[in-house]
Amino acid sequence: MVSKPLNKLEEEYVFPFLFRVHKSHIININKIASLVKNDGVNIKMVNNEIIMLAKRRVNDFMSFLNNSN
Repeated sequence: MVSKPLNKLEEEYVFPFLFRVHKSHIININKIASLVKNDGVNIKMVNNEIIMLAKRRVNDFMSFLNNSN
């Protein structure tokens, strides 16, 4: 457990498998089960949790996924 704001974590740590998808979520891309596209893009994680991808982050996220392979 970490008790720091996410922006501080982003500044302090750089992990090639983590991506901030929303103001309240940083995810491990290795734990993505699928992407669900409807009104926006939601990310289904392997633990079945659904996380909303911020509309302003969609292009960055897709580029990140394409470059991480």
